[in-house]
Order: sequence, then C-alpha cells, then structure tokens
Amino acid sequence: MKKLSVVAFLLFVLSAVAYLSFSYGARYERERLDDELAAVQASLWFNHLLDYREIEAHLVSNCNNVALEKTRYAIAGEMRLLSEFYKEHPNSWVTKYISERDGNLVEKLQGFRSPFPNPWQPSPCK
Repeated sequence: MKKLSVVAFLLFVLSAVAYLSFSYGARYERERLDDELAAVQASLWFNHLLDYREIEAHLVSNCNNVALEKTRYAIAGEMRLLSEFYKEHPNSWVTKYISERDGNLVEKLQGFRSPFPNPWQPSPCK
C-alpha cells in the first residue's frame, strides 16, 4: 500500500510539473508572439509613412503623374496581398469583412494580377 501511495504521489508531482511547465511555456510564447506582431505592425506603419511622404513630395513638386503611378502601384500591392490571403483562406471572416465594405472586391481578388511589371520603376516626372 505504501508503495502504491508513493507511485501515486510521484505521478501527481510529475503531472503538476508538466502542467506548470506547459502553462509557463504557453504564456511565454503568447508574449513573444504579441511582441513580434507589434514589431511587424510598426514596421508596416513606418513603411507606409515613408510611401505617403514620397507621394506627398511628388504632389508638392507638381509631379502628379509619378504620385498617381506610385499610388496605383501601392494599391496593386495591397490587392496582391489580399488576393493571396483570400486564395489561401477563402472562407475566413476577412471575406465577410471585405464583402460588407466593397461588394465587388471579392470577385476581383479571385483572379487578381498586378498590372505592373516586376521589378517596377516609376515614370520620370513630366
């Protein structure tokens, strides 16, 4: 009986240690993921800011054709990303989100191809 009690106690201790280890590891990974996601979002925001400043500079210097072309290129880039996401996850909440805001966009995403060559260079200022 004593041997059975010791085995049961050891199994309990092992289970408790395993549970605590898993809980700590899961919490640590969630925190790391939150940090990584925040860093990715910040870099995207920064890159968008640089793009908008560049487009603004073209508008200020009356290079409207370059500003329009860069804007269209940026739109095509976002469309490409959305299209790839939609093709990989056609029944996600994003599809509903997009459909509620732009009813025609989901159809466009299905067969989207960028009109810009890769690599692309903007036209010179006219």
